[in-house]
Amino acid sequence: MADLRVQEVQQWLNDAFPSYFKYDATGQTSGSFPVKPDGKTGNTTVKALVMAIQIHYGLTPVDGIWGNATSSACPTIDSSVTDPIILKIAQGGFYCKGYDPNGFDGIWGPGLASAINDFKTNLGITPGSTMNDDVFKSLLTTDPSVLTADGDATIRSLQQYLNGNYFNLFKSSLGYIPTGGTFDRKTSKALIFALQNEIGTTADGILGNNTFKLMPTISVGCTQIPIVKILQGALACNGYPAGFDGVYDETVRNKVSEFQEFMLLDTDPLVTLGSVNRRTWCALLWSKGDPERTPNACDCRTKIEDPNVAVELYNRGFRYIGRYLTSVPEGYDKALTIEEAQILLDAGLKIFPIFQESPSTPVPSDFTKEAGKTDATKALTAALSLGLKAGTTIYFALDCDMTEAQVNTYAIPYFNGLHETLDTLGYYNIGVYGARNSCTKIQNLYPGTKCFVSNMSTGYSGNLGFRMPENWAFDQYTEIDNYSIAGTTFDLDYDMASGIDTGVDTLLSSPYAPPYNPDVDEVPESEHILNLISAIRWLEEQFYAGYNITSPTHEEMIDCAKGVCDYLSQYMYTDYNWGVISPKDPWFTEYINYHYSTDEHVEFLYPYMYYHEEGEDENKIVYRTKLLTDEKLGFFELPHLAIVIKCYLYCLVESDWAAWAGDFATGIKDVYVNSPGSDMASLLEIAKNLIGEMEPSVADITQVRQFNYCDFIADLDGYKIAKMIEEYTSSPYGLSECIKAYYEDLNKYHKRYQYFKELLGFETWNIDSIAQVLTDYINSLDNAALVLFFCRDMKNNPGSDRATARITAMYILFWANYTGVI
Repeated sequence: MADLRVQEVQQWLNDAFPSYFKYDATGQTSGSFPVKPDGKTGNTTVKALVMAIQIHYGLTPVDGIWGNATSSACPTIDSSVTDPIILKIAQGGFYCKGYDPNGFDGIWGPGLASAINDFKTNLGITPGSTMNDDVFKSLLTTDPSVLTADGDATIRSLQQYLNGNYFNLFKSSLGYIPTGGTFDRKTSKALIFALQNEIGTTADGILGNNTFKLMPTISVGCTQIPIVKILQGALACNGYPAGFDGVYDETVRNKVSEFQEFMLLDTDPLVTLGSVNRRTWCALLWSKGDPERTPNACDCRTKIEDPNVAVELYNRGFRYIGRYLTSVPEGYDKALTIEEAQILLDAGLKIFPIFQESPSTPVPSDFTKEAGKTDATKALTAALSLGLKAGTTIYFALDCDMTEAQVNTYAIPYFNGLHETLDTLGYYNIGVYGARNSCTKIQNLYPGTKCFVSNMSTGYSGNLGFRMPENWAFDQYTEIDNYSIAGTTFDLDYDMASGIDTGVDTLLSSPYAPPYNPDVDEVPESEHILNLISAIRWLEEQFYAGYNITSPTHEEMIDCAKGVCDYLSQYMYTDYNWGVISPKDPWFTEYINYHYSTDEHVEFLYPYMYYHEEGEDENKIVYRTKLLTDEKLGFFELPHLAIVIKCYLYCLVESDWAAWAGDFATGIKDVYVNSPGSDMASLLEIAKNLIGEMEPSVADITQVRQFNYCDFIADLDGYKIAKMIEEYTSSPYGLSECIKAYYEDLNKYHKRYQYFKELLGFETWNIDSIAQVLTDYINSLDNAALVLFFCRDMKNNPGSDRATARITAMYILFWANYTGVI
C-alpha cells in the first residue's frame, strides 16, 4: 500500500530536481534517474535523496553513493540549521525510514528533533536531537532500524550494542549496522571487529593468525562481560540464543555444546563441550571456521588412480572423498571412473558424487531450468554407468557467488529443472553444493535436501551473515594447493562430514552403461525412410490393381496396408509361427514377386527387405537388411517395422506380443541362455550387454540380440503408425501416407519413447515402476502360453525376468530423458 508521505517526498524530488528525478510513464521526458511517485520506499528513493544532497552542494559525481565528499559537505542537523533543502532531505529520509518528523516543510521543529532522537536510540547510540553525517548516512539507506517481522530480539540487542560500543572501529568500512534483528553481512563483520578490540589485536574485521592466537578460552564463570556478550550475540546469530547479559552460565554452556555438536566440533580433541576456544570462536564468526582443524573428508578434481594414494588418504584420517561424475566439456578430465571408484572403496574411503560441468568461472545466469534438466540427465547417465546404488545423493554445484535475488532468479529454476527430471525416476537424490544462503534456500524449497557447503569461500555474500544450513552433510573449509601424499601432489579441499550422508560404499556389480548411440555417419549405407515412400505407395497401387479395387473402403485400405507389410517382411519373418500369430495372405506377395520382380521399385526396396542367416549356433552369422534411418537417432529394419504395423492392425494374439512384448520375452531368453550363473549380478551384467545394444558393425551380427536398438525403434514406430492408419481416412494410401506423416513430425518419431507409457500403463517415469509393470506383465497367467512360446525356460531360470525388466526400464528411461520426453 502506498505511503502518502513517501509519495510526497518522491513528488518533491521530481519537482525540485526534474533533470535528474522527473518520472514520465512514457519515458519521453524523464530525468536521468527517474523516481516514480508511487509511495513505496526503496533503494531508488533513498539513493535519490543522497543524490539530492550531492546536487545541492555541487558535488561530483552525482552518483547516490555516500562517500567522504558527501560526509564533508553535509552539516550536522540540529536547531541551528535553516537551509530548507537539507532539512527537507532529512525530513524525507525519516518518512522513508518510517519515522514521523511532523512535517515536510524544510523547517526545524520538535517533530524532526524527536525523529532524530528515536532513530539514534534505535541504532543503539547515545540519544539526542542532533544528527551528524554518520547518522545521516545511515538514515538514507534501506537498512532497518526497528525489529523486523523475521528479526530476533537478541540479535537486535547485539546490533545496538555493537553500534553503541564499537562503531569507531568499523565506521569507515560498515557505517552503522542495521538493527532489525536479522543476521547479515555487516553484523558478521562487526562481531569480528568487536572481538579483536577486546583481545587487544588490530581491529580490521579480518580473521588471521594474529587474531587466532589471541582468541580466549572461556567457560562457565567467565567475568569478561564484553567478551561473553560477543559470544552470546554470535550464538544468537547462529541460531543458538542464550540471552545477552554478559553472564556465562549453564544456559550459555548448553547452547555452546549444542552448537559444537551441530558443527561436529565435539569430535575435535582440542574442543571441550561447553567451553569456547579458538575452534569454536572461528566456527561462530567465520564460515570456514578454524582452517587448522583436522578434516575427516576431502574432495578433489584429480583422479586417484594410485592405490597407495587412496590408502594413505585413509591413513591420514579421511573417510569420505568427493569426486566428479563427469568432466567439463573440452576441459579438465576429472570424471570418476569405475576403476578409480573401486580403488577408493578398496582403501576404505566412501565417495560422495559431485556434478559440475560449468566453466572455471561460472556466473549465476549459467543456471537455468533447461540447464537443470540437461545436467540431471547427464548426472543420471554417469551415475548409472558407475553403478552408484539407488538412494545415492548427487551434489549439484552452484559454484559462484549469488545474491538473494540471483538465487531466486537462477538457482531455484535450475533446481526445479533437476527435480522435474530426476524425481520422476525415483532413483537418485538431489543435493546442493554452494554457499550457505544458496543451500538454505534450496533446502527450504525442497525439504530434506542434503547440503555440501562451500564455506571456504568466506568472501561470498552468500556466506557472510548466514547460518550453516540445518541439513549440512559436508563442510568444505580449506583448499590445500599441491597437497603432498605418497609421492605425488595435487590440489585437495579439506571437508568435514556430518554423517547424515554415508556416501557410496559399494558399486553395483552390474552398472548400467549408456546404450551405444549410433551416428548417421557410422551407418553410411543407411537410407532415409522418407525416400521409400514412393515405392511403398507403388505397392499400394499394385495391391488395388491386383485385386481390381477401384474405390477402396476404409477396411480395404487396412487390408492393403496389411498386404504390403506382408510383402515387405517376407524374407525375415518366414517361421510358420508368424503365420499363426498374424495369418498372412500370400497372394499379394506372390503376385508382386511373379509379375514385377525386375521393376525398379522392387529392386530399390530389395536391399531393405532381404535378410538371411548362415551357420548354426555359435557359428551363425546373420546378414541383416540395409538399415533405414530417420536421420535423427532412429535406425531400424524395414521388415521389423512392417511386421509390427501389420500385427497392430491384425493379430490373433495380443498385438504387443508381435512387437515389444515378444522382443522383451526373447530378450529374457537371451539373458538366461547367455548368463554364466543364475545370481542377479550375472543376470544384470548379461542383460546390460544385450538389451538395447547395437553393434558398431551394422552390416552383420555375429551375436543375435533379440531386443536390440533397432527393435526398440521399430516396435515403437510400428505401434504408432498402425494407430495412425486405423484413424486415417484421407486417401486409399494409408500405409505410405501415415509413414510419411510420422517421420515428418519430429515430436512423433524423435520422442517415440513416450509411447511406452501408453503401451505399459505405468504410473510414473521411474525405474522401479516400469520394471514392476514389465515383470508383472510377463508373469501374468493370461500370458502364460505366449511366455512358453517365446521363452519357455524362463521359469527354470529365476531372476532372468527381473534382471531383463530392470535393464529394460533403465534403457527406456535413458532414451526418454535423452529425447526430452521427461
